Amino acid sequence: MTPPPPPIPPPHRALLVLIALLSGLTFAFAAALVAQAMHAEPRDIVQWAGGTFVTVTLLVLEIDRALR
Repeated sequence: MTPPPPPIPPPHRALLVLIALLSGLTFAFAAALVAQAMHAEPRDIVQWAGGTFVTVTLLVLEIDRALR
């Protein structure tokens, strides 16, 4: 049986969370630009960007957790 990997030191964990947040912001901005180019309503643009931000941020954090 393989022992569990050691926990990531706090500075590295903070950097991983920052990368996840910045990735989410980047994709949310891209989704907002696409929605605006499609002449969506302002409320729809915010919904698309918000949903994209949450999804991408959680996906990056989940990928990080799976790779540990």
